[in-house]
Amino acid sequence: MGAGRLDWRLVRSFIVSLALHAAVATTGSGGGGHPPARSASPPLSVTFVHNGLTALSPAPRREIAAAPAIDSTAGLLPDWAPALPVADHYYAADEVDVRAEFIRVPEVEYPDRALFAEINGVVRVRVLISESGAVDAIDIVAATPPEVFDKALIAALSQARFSPARKFGLNVKSEKILEFTLVAEDVLPAPR
Repeated sequence: MGAGRLDWRLVRSFIVSLALHAAVATTGSGGGGHPPARSASPPLSVTFVHNGLTALSPAPRREIAAAPAIDSTAGLLPDWAPALPVADHYYAADEVDVRAEFIRVPEVEYPDRALFAEINGVVRVRVLISESGAVDAIDIVAATPPEVFDKALIAALSQARFSPARKFGLNVKSEKILEFTLVAEDVLPAPR
């Protein structure tokens, strides 16, 4: 009799389990066998309690916008002053408030070949000048006669020093077009 009673309990537990599972399945899915509709509310934050200390689950991640850059020249320039262009720009003489000027005028060494042949020349040079007044680059624009005085002028100008150009009170990069007239008579010693 004990074995029959155990079987009956097992059958009864099985039936109750089936009924409960069926009830949960029909109420949880909305009754029609369709998946439950999603709620528009944000996910819940779960709180765990352990040893009297409370720890919150991490909040959902959000993208953080970059903070705006701080302008280091704020307040230095007048409100009407336009923004200065990128650092690689060299201003022409007519674009600056104060032009770059020689602090140390270079001494051009007359080439021996030109001196002995008494060759005169005119060389036009474009010089790129940094904000500190140093020479960044030298470009021969025109030369008559060509290539006779180029090396001598480049060597001399690379040692030159300028007071930098200024725009809105700030030192800026600038370019300067210079024309050199080289006359052999001015270098040759006077005849005896």
